[in-house]
Order: sequence, then C-alpha cells, then structure tokens
Amino acid sequence: MKRLQSKKSHSWWWDSHISPKNSRWLSENLEQMDLLVKEMLKLIEEDGDSFAKKAEMYYKRRPELIKHVEDFYRMYRALAERYDNVTGELRKNIRSELRSQGSGSGSDLGVEPASPFSSPSPIQTPKRKQNHPKEKQGAVGYDFFLRSEASFDFSHKGSDDSSSSSDSSSDCGDGKVEDFHECCSELNAHIIELENELREAREKLQEHEKRLNDQLCLVGNKDDTETDVSNEAIAGEAVLHPASDNRVAELEAVLSIVNGEISHLKEAMETASKQYETDISFKDQKIEEYKIQLDAAHEKFMQDKFSIETEFTTCIADLKIVIKQLVEEKSLLETRICEQEQMVKDLKDMVAQTSEKLAQEKSVLEAQVSSMLNSENLYSVKLRTLEERVKELETENAQVCNENSKRIAELNNCLDGFKLKVDTLTSEKDELHAQVTKLADDAKSRDDNSRNMAEHMHQLHLEHMRLIREIDDARKASVELRNRMRELEEEVDRQRTQILDSAEG
Repeated sequence: MKRLQSKKSHSWWWDSHISPKNSRWLSENLEQMDLLVKEMLKLIEEDGDSFAKKAEMYYKRRPELIKHVEDFYRMYRALAERYDNVTGELRKNIRSELRSQGSGSGSDLGVEPASPFSSPSPIQTPKRKQNHPKEKQGAVGYDFFLRSEASFDFSHKGSDDSSSSSDSSSDCGDGKVEDFHECCSELNAHIIELENELREAREKLQEHEKRLNDQLCLVGNKDDTETDVSNEAIAGEAVLHPASDNRVAELEAVLSIVNGEISHLKEAMETASKQYETDISFKDQKIEEYKIQLDAAHEKFMQDKFSIETEFTTCIADLKIVIKQLVEEKSLLETRICEQEQMVKDLKDMVAQTSEKLAQEKSVLEAQVSSMLNSENLYSVKLRTLEERVKELETENAQVCNENSKRIAELNNCLDGFKLKVDTLTSEKDELHAQVTKLADDAKSRDDNSRNMAEHMHQLHLEHMRLIREIDDARKASVELRNRMRELEEEVDRQRTQILDSAEG
C-alpha cells in the first residue's frame, strides 16, 4: 500500500509539473501568449482594407509585424509542445523501469526459506539464498543506474545537437530551455529512482534480518527440542536397547549440520548487511552528486530563464513601440482619409451643382439655337421668294441676290429677334409687288417709278447689307456659344476626371 501511494504521489507530481493541463505556469503562459497574439492580430487586421490605397507605410510594416508575431507564437508553441513530448517520453520510461523493478523485487521477496531437513545438502541452501537476492538486487539497481546514466548522456548529447540545429533555424533560448528541462527531468528521475531503490533495499534488509531472526529462533527451538529428545532417547535406549547408539550418532550429526547452518546464516546475514550498507552508501553518494548536478542545472536554468525573459521583455517592448507607431499612423491616415472624403464630397456637390447649371444653360442655349435655326429657315425661304420677285424688277440685283442667298445659306446659328425685320421686308415686298403692278398698268410713269424704284432698291440693298452684317454677327455669336458649350463640357469632364483620380488615389 505504501508503494502504491508513493507511485500515485510520484505520478501526480510529474503530471503537475509536466502536463500543460495541470501545470499552472505553462497553462497561464500559453493563455497569455494566445491572448497577446490575438490582440496584436486584431489590431493589425482592424479596418485594414478600408484605406488600403492610402496607407502605404501601414502596408509596408504590416507583413513584417505579422511575420514577427507568427514566428514568436510558433517558437513559444514549439517550446511548449517539445517540452511536453520530451517529458512524456521520460515519464513513460520511468514508469516502465519502476514497473520492471517492482516486479523483480516482488519475485525476490516471495522466495521462502528452504528447510534444513528437506534438502540432501542443507549447507548450500543458505548460500543460494544469499547470492540470489544480492545478484538480483545488483542487476536491478546497477543496471538501471547504468542505463539511466547512458540515457542521460545520450539525451544530453541529443539535446545539445537539437539545440545547435534549432539555433541555426530559431532563437537560442529554445535549445537552452529544452536542455535544462531534459537535464532536470533526467536528474529528478535518477534521484527519485535511487531514493525508491534505497527505500526498497532498506525494506529488504529489514525483511531479511527478520527472516534470519525467525530462522534462528526456529533453529534454536529445534535444537532445544532435539537436544531434549536426544537425551531422552539416549537414556531410554541405554536402558532398553544398546542399538540406539546409531540413532544418537545420527542426531548428533544433524545437530552439527544445524549448527553449521546457523553459523552460515549468521555469516550470510552479516555479509548481506555489509553489502547493503555499501550499496546504500554508494547510492547516497550518487544521490548527492545528482543533487549537485541538479543545483548546477537549476542555476543554469535560472540564468537562461533570466536571459530569455529579458529577450522576451525586449521583444514585447519593441512590439509595443511598433504597435504604438502603427496606431498613430493609423489615426493620422484616418484623419487624412476623412479630410479626403470630405473634399471628395464637396467636389461631388460642386460637380452636381455645376452639372445642373450647365444642363440648364445647355437646354437654354439649345432652345435658342433651335429657335434661331427655325427663324433662319423661315427667313431664308422668305428671302428667296423676295429675291425671285426682285429679279423680275431689275437684273442688276441678280448678283446681289445670289450673294445674299449664298450668305444666307451659310447661317446655322440663332437668329432671334429677326421676325420683325422679316415682316417689314414682307410688307416692303408687297409694296414692291403693288408698285410693279402699277408700273405694268402705267407705262407713262415708269421712268419716275423706275427712279423711285432704283432709290428704293438702293435702300433695299443697304438694308440687305445691314441684314447680312447682323446675320454674320449672329453666326459669330452662335459659334462663340458653341465654343463656350464645348469648353464647359471639357471643364466638366476634367473636373470629373480629377474627382475620380482623387477618389482612387
């Protein structure tokens, strides 16, 4: 029961110091690291895509920070997992060794002492009893010690190799902590095994002493009983029969054998006691050596731990500085983005107002142009009719009429306000038509009328030239209006392009 309780307490101690589920330090550090990594990643990813094109410095530093955090997290997680794996294998090996040692010691304790009367050679029995447990104990104790020493050297070399290879690919703190944990685990295992072996050796020594005392008591009781029986038998046989001398000789021989066995048992007990004391002193010496090594390893671990904590603190401080800079840059960029968005909004409002105003002006200008074109068409039709009728009066006006028709045909712009002039010309045309009719009826007064007509035609020619000048002015005004519309459209397109460029930039 004590052994089971010690094994349970030993297993609980290992689980509480090695397993991440039961180790408070390991679980708290893992939780703190997970929380820290999540907060940094959340800070990096927060509103990262809303101002991607405006935050060039943010995007330059963001991948480096993410890679640094991921490497840091991977290093810490690998350290925890490697520590768990190494200590798990060590725990399995220790349990198997304890199980094999327990089975060997149990079989050794189960050997019953042989009876001195049941063997043809009783003197050899205690020797076998003496040598067998000693060899068994030596095989169990020293073989485990040698195997543990070899495994310690091998694990130490393996940890050195793994630390050197990990130094080339990751931080140097990883290998140092791993070396310490392996060394500390091996030393703890050796010390615990030696303490258990020492306790079991003491229990075996006490048990052997008890068994030897029991055998001595049993032999002493048998000696007294046989002595009494032999004395009575000798007395009775001396009286009854002279052949009892043979029986007495046999009993004396048996008594001498028993006395020899007792002496052998005493010598075996003394030898076993000395051997166990030697083994105990040797194991105590080894325990002290391992304790010294454990203290040295603990001191080395504390130094490595301090250096790793210093590096960790420096790294955390650097990360905090970088995060602070990124937060400041983020706030600055957000402020700039708000200003740009407000500017874009103002530009959009301005463009909307300008577009609306230009649309209104364009509609007014289009209405004016259409009305002027209509007036121009009407005026050209009336002017052609007037020219045809004027040709009948005077052939000299043919060239003027042709020039007027050509110039009138070139009009393509607004001619507002010419309707009154067209009406005047129409009335004048009617008057001319009436005068022509009069001239046809009155041939006598044709000369006077011809002179009047010539004067009138001269006036008409002057009026026609004036109209041509006004038409040219109207055409120029129409061209200027069209150029103005084209410039306004180009200005609108340019402002729209600038707004789109500023929005995209």
